[in-house]
Amino acid sequence: MIKLTVFGANAGKTFNFRGFGFNNGVLVLNGSAAENDGVIKYLGRTVQAFPDGHERLENSNGERDTKADTQPGHTETVSSGIQPTGTGVATQTAAVSPAGGSAEAGSEGIHSEGSGQKDSWVDGLKEKVTAAAKKLDPKNDDHWSQLGKPMVAAMQQLSGIPTLTRRDIDNFLPGLAREKA
Repeated sequence: MIKLTVFGANAGKTFNFRGFGFNNGVLVLNGSAAENDGVIKYLGRTVQAFPDGHERLENSNGERDTKADTQPGHTETVSSGIQPTGTGVATQTAAVSPAGGSAEAGSEGIHSEGSGQKDSWVDGLKEKVTAAAKKLDPKNDDHWSQLGKPMVAAMQQLSGIPTLTRRDIDNFLPGLAREKA
């Protein structure tokens, strides 16, 4: 007979997980450790249930380690209880912010999916794109599309930025057209 004790957020709770009934954070399995090896590993990974004497349970009363939770950059597994297929348990890693701290990803930068940090390279990029636009020749058909917009290839060459895109040009120089050049 093997006794598994839950560590972490579900410690001490009574719940049913995929047919395994935990009573006050404890599950008793019939058979030997060798016979239940796969189940023990599975429950350790999914609900943090470990056999007596396991290193995760040593020096612990089954509660969360609150010291680690307050460290910036700390991550822990978050479970929604349902996978995208609609069954089982889905887990993700989530960053834990320090007590009283807050952060809003994407609050600065060019795009809403930004890093949350001001993108210093944007100013330099805009300067290069603007300087390249001043070099465009309204009489040179290689510099302009049939719609009168600057050719991306010409802007890449004139700016020295081989990864420059139409979106970049339109963002930095909205309305730039052959007739205005």
